[in-house]
Amino acid sequence: MAFGTLMAVLAAHAQFKLPPLLPVLTAAYGYPSLLAGAMMSIYAAVGLVLSIPAGRWMQRVGAGPGFAAAIGAVAAGTALMMAAPDQAWLVLLARGLEGVGFTILSILGPVVTARSAADHHRPITTGLTATWIPLGQIAGILAAQPALALGHWQLAWVIGLGFAAIIGLWGLTAGGRSHLPAKAPTTTSVAAPEIGETVPQRRLLILGAATFCLYSMQFIAFMTWLPTYLVDVEQLSVSEATWVMSVPVVTLLGFNLLGGWLLRWGLGLSVVMTAALALQLAVWLMIPVAPGGWPGLAILILYGVGSGVAPTCLFALPNIVMGGAAGPGAFGIVLTGRNLGVLIGPVLLAAVAGGAGGWSGAAWVFAASTAVAMALAILIGLRRSGAPPHGPG
Repeated sequence: MAFGTLMAVLAAHAQFKLPPLLPVLTAAYGYPSLLAGAMMSIYAAVGLVLSIPAGRWMQRVGAGPGFAAAIGAVAAGTALMMAAPDQAWLVLLARGLEGVGFTILSILGPVVTARSAADHHRPITTGLTATWIPLGQIAGILAAQPALALGHWQLAWVIGLGFAAIIGLWGLTAGGRSHLPAKAPTTTSVAAPEIGETVPQRRLLILGAATFCLYSMQFIAFMTWLPTYLVDVEQLSVSEATWVMSVPVVTLLGFNLLGGWLLRWGLGLSVVMTAALALQLAVWLMIPVAPGGWPGLAILILYGVGSGVAPTCLFALPNIVMGGAAGPGAFGIVLTGRNLGVLIGPVLLAAVAGGAGGWSGAAWVFAASTAVAMALAILIGLRRSGAPPHGPG
């Protein structure tokens, strides 16, 4: 379970090691804001292209080659950026290579975690699956601290290489290999086809995908550009901004788990998700007039609460809609929405904030998109209200 979880955390760390140091890198190398946003969005672009083919390839050949390719891609991308940080397009290519590793590890990590768990550990694996992104963010924030203290951003990338080496060596051990899924056995029998969705279920999954897109769009934009906003607008140092960034991340980590308990206690998915999105909407509305100091930290905590509960609901939605029997197809529909949101969010905020609208204009744009996400969450509840409940929520 630890091996699978840390694989996924490595994937998230590779993506989220950039935002804490983005102000430093932009100042040092003059990255255009749109290109800097694309350095986060490219992970989603790679995921949209490779997720399904990579999954099918590993199903044929086994997870071992995929795991090796993922570790190699993360290491190669990290090394390339260290070698040519002043070449923005090479940096984008390096982030794309890391995105290949992210795509594979984000598939393998949850699979290995789930298959390694005994029945009495199932609730733990559910929580671990919901927390690998914030754990990766926290790892990125912690790696940034010695880099900022010593004045060498490259140190954070060296730490990333070390993290990849540890997971790679773990995978080479007998224990690691034994937990990597083997290739599908050759057989003359025909496997049972995956049960398809009914038309009402498919519509709910599409609504969930649209909601996940809008949620992810504003979340990834917020977390990508928060350190830069704190430096440019709130006049914090980069080190102070990095620590402040950890406030919503640590908060959402705890509320990932609380969101699961709220659903288990019988609160409707639509109700819980709508309330979480309402908290995020309130934060976007407050940003143009947000105070600094402790009130500002309270606003970030409020955002972290919503950011923890909402994705737990969205990851749970396929199984709820499908009565606990969601397969890759159902999850694929919903997670495609997530990838689209991650692709759009950082670039959209950079475009709006860098134009006439400024940071306040960006806040209004994402307040509007979050309000639409709330409306979709309510619509999901209305569409489910006339049908028998499927699973919790």
